[in-house]
Amino acid sequence: MAKQQKVDEILFSEFHPEYVRQKEEERRKEREKIRRRKLRMVFLRGFAAFLILFAVYLCLDISKIREVTVNGNAYLSEKYILKLAGLSSGTRYPFVFPSYVSARLESNPLVEKAEVIVDTERTVRIRLTMKKALGYHFVKEDPYIILTGGEEIKLLQDYYTAMGSIPFLKEFENEEQRKALIAGLDKLDPQIISGIAEIWPFVESYDPEMYRFMMNDGNQVFMSKDGIPYMASYYGIASSVGSSRTCIMINELTSNAYTRSCKELNEEEAESIKKINEAGNTETDPGKEDPEKTGETEPQEGEETENPAEEGTEESASGEGE
Repeated sequence: MAKQQKVDEILFSEFHPEYVRQKEEERRKEREKIRRRKLRMVFLRGFAAFLILFAVYLCLDISKIREVTVNGNAYLSEKYILKLAGLSSGTRYPFVFPSYVSARLESNPLVEKAEVIVDTERTVRIRLTMKKALGYHFVKEDPYIILTGGEEIKLLQDYYTAMGSIPFLKEFENEEQRKALIAGLDKLDPQIISGIAEIWPFVESYDPEMYRFMMNDGNQVFMSKDGIPYMASYYGIASSVGSSRTCIMINELTSNAYTRSCKELNEEEAESIKKINEAGNTETDPGKEDPEKTGETEPQEGEETENPAEEGTEESASGEGE
């Protein structure tokens, strides 16, 4: 009886639906494990093959950048731009990330915006938008570039290329005159600014705060602060003059430009400066009276003068003569 009961239990359990379901589930899980193991092996083998092929690719010249083009670098050399971007002929093409290169370029204070495009032909195209430079000047012994809005940055050796495209500004004693010049230059086109070699203050009897623009073509242009916008038409004015090394006066009141003798202008400036200095000396010594106003004359040779220690007690010879 016990043996028969055991056989019945075994037969019953093997054909019971629950038992069959459990066995099927176990076989399914085992098959899933085998499938995943095979897929893992395929992936690892494929990844290993990819690494090998990629390593071989990096060893070949076809993985290097074929060409780098730079546009818009008005004030910086292409060599410096490539150095700043971290690019060279040996840079591997797959490791060029446009956003990273743009961020490096825009870290330069002269670069306003940098656009980097990497195409499928292994060419990197860099398009720069530069901040507008108006000129450069010296603060003590250090040169500084003046940007639009009056911002100034130290002129490093890497920026020396910019010096050929912007004028040198002579140091102005009058800060307001310098600010007016910067504001006027800010309104001019960069092409006009690049044609100016130097800008000096100029003194006339009727306006002691004028400007002398020394142009690259040899001409000199003189104007007040209100005449600076007329420099936008400089090349038309210069062509109408016809000759180089000419002094041109811009009259903003009549909107006209005419030539003057450079020698006469220099002589007039020297005379105006002399008068201003004399007037300044008179103002700094208000106790000194003008002899013409007091009726007194300078003592002549052989005449006695008053002794300051005995002033009021003895008259001079010239006074007796009067």
